[in-house]
Amino acid sequence: MNLYITAPVLNNGMNQPDTYAMTAGQASLIVQLSDTVTGDAIARVVDNYHGMESGRAMMINSAVNQVEARDACTQWAKRLRTALDKSKGINTK
Repeated sequence: MNLYITAPVLNNGMNQPDTYAMTAGQASLIVQLSDTVTGDAIARVVDNYHGMESGRAMMINSAVNQVEARDACTQWAKRLRTALDKSKGINTK
């Protein structure tokens, strides 16, 4: 069985004007694992990422949003890799 991983593209707010806030906000990831032969959904995962809070108002712009998005995707990728390795019996530390 082959697995196909999909994640929908959602509005990430990157086109918003610069604003001041304590955090860049949050993002949600929704992933579905499907059998590539039958198309049947095997599993769905939903996870939320909350941006770093600065403790004071700071300008939130596209550069800050890109850093936060990269951090969120890096965390999600590591979790997915660990879970896939675990499912195959690969011991990672």
